[in-house]
Amino acid sequence: MKKNAFTLIEVMIVVFLLGLVAVFIVPKINSIINENKLKICNDIVKTIEDAAENYTYKNTNIVDEEIDINGKYEITILKLQQSGLLDTNIIEPFHNSEISTSNIVIITKVDNQYIYEYQGSECK
Repeated sequence: MKKNAFTLIEVMIVVFLLGLVAVFIVPKINSIINENKLKICNDIVKTIEDAAENYTYKNTNIVDEEIDINGKYEITILKLQQSGLLDTNIIEPFHNSEISTSNIVIITKVDNQYIYEYQGSECK
C-alpha cells in the first residue's frame, strides 16, 4: 500500500468542507451582486431624471406652459435621447435588456421647484 496517497476519508472531509464553505459564500456573493445591480439601476434612474432636468432648463417655457395647463409635463426617454441628453441603448442590469424609449419622466412643479419622477418599472 502506498504511503503518499489520500484515503477515502480525507477526500470526503475535503469535499464536505468545500461544500460547507460554498453554502455560506454563494448566497453572500449573490447578495453582493444584486446590491450592485440595484445601485447601477438607481444610478441609471438618476441619470434619466438629470437629463429631464437639463431638458427643462433648455425648454423652460414649453415645460411651464404644459404644467400650467395639465399640472405636469411628460417627456419620454426617446425625446431625451433625440435631444442629445441621454445615450441610446440604456441597458437595465437585472435582465440585461434595453430600457424602453417609451418610458417617461413626469415633471411637476411645487413652490417654483421642479420635481422629476421616472415612471419606468425596471428598478422598483
